[in-house]
Amino acid sequence: MRRRDLALSLPLGLLMLSACESSGAGGGQDDPTSAPDIAVDPEPTVLGERAEPLDVTLLPDGAELLDDDVLVGGVSLRALAETHGTPLFVYDEATLRARCAEAASAFDDGVAFASKSFLCGAMARVALEEGLCLDVATGGELDLALRAGVSASRIIMHGNNKSASELATAIDVGVHRVVV
Repeated sequence: MRRRDLALSLPLGLLMLSACESSGAGGGQDDPTSAPDIAVDPEPTVLGERAEPLDVTLLPDGAELLDDDVLVGGVSLRALAETHGTPLFVYDEATLRARCAEAASAFDDGVAFASKSFLCGAMARVALEEGLCLDVATGGELDLALRAGVSASRIIMHGNNKSASELATAIDVGVHRVVV
């Protein structure tokens, strides 16, 4: 028998849910429309080896481990998977805010959120509201940050291989710092 489980991938306040097949009995077997099982310690096979058990300190702050579910921000990961399918990325805003605030308090005013890790308008606003600058690498990232309401004085344009147009735009809008 095969069973669908949810494997969890857990960097910085993010959960990635993905349905994976595993051996054994349990919910979801033989019924692809049923909800997958959520396994806090899914032990998926990775390149022929067993993965290490999940370190629960990697879960977002306040995550609750239940016998057959995980709650993040009071929301059931099982219900999210049933509603939206998998793979599904789930961000815990409280954890993101806490980590941004910790970085802002530990470093000087120039500490920046690396937008290459995950950039959307909401994430740019969270980073800004928690005291971080925003590190952007492209004209598209700069445009998104500005449209999200991030002041150019809080933006750092970083990285090599900038076009003359990208550099001119950064200067014209008043980007805080350009790193080349």
